[in-house]
Amino acid sequence: YGESPDCGLKAFMSEVHYQYATTGTEAVWHDAMPTEPGTYRIRAVSKNAFGGERFSEEMTANLLPRPLAVRISDAGYVYGDFSEALAAEHTVAEGLIPGDRLANVKYTVQGSEQMGYQVDVAQLQVLNASGADVTACYMPKTEGGSFTMEPRPITVTAGSYEKVYDKVTWDAAVAEITKGTILPDDRLSVSFGEFPVDAGRYPIEPQCRVLDAEGKDISFCYDMTLIAGTLKIMPRPITVATGSAEK
Repeated sequence: YGESPDCGLKAFMSEVHYQYATTGTEAVWHDAMPTEPGTYRIRAVSKNAFGGERFSEEMTANLLPRPLAVRISDAGYVYGDFSEALAAEHTVAEGLIPGDRLANVKYTVQGSEQMGYQVDVAQLQVLNASGADVTACYMPKTEGGSFTMEPRPITVTAGSYEKVYDKVTWDAAVAEITKGTILPDDRLSVSFGEFPVDAGRYPIEPQCRVLDAEGKDISFCYDMTLIAGTLKIMPRPITVATGSAEK
């Protein structure tokens, strides 16, 4: 399929082209090369000295399917962003003749968003330039690919606060995602250490984990940048007054 026949026939002072017919008792000859694999009748045609056509003896031609290698290149994806469209972007076909293209490729996907995927081609179709299905003209050989999970980047920023010294341990710190997003079924768990009670300036450093819907720690799926806040405990203002006296 896709190659012109080379029957080794030549005509004196004339070009040779070929005509084809299906096998059978009645021959209907066509100049167009068949597109379905199979066995066909073939004859060489040239012009005679008077402008008419002359034909060679009939021969038999076998139209064989063309080898087609379809492979999926290994690639990475950011956690939460894998899709079959990504697999399609990394699907490469080697052996298609000009004008033919892959269409309606279906995939089998095994694995998980956290651990990565193995993707294989389950079904494919080949269309020619006119949109006709020429899948039967190929012998596809497929090779799957591996998709590796890359952590999803997020930035978690702790707030900054001020309070007046009151000898009470402060526990109102809050941190939130300020850049990037987590997946809808995941949740951010933030904790802080115990803060001093004396006046001074202290960092608020968040300790973060990401949990899935079942409460499993999947922090490895995220590339977390943590930005600390500040707790400023100001001295408590007091006024000391002495009494007045006369003598």
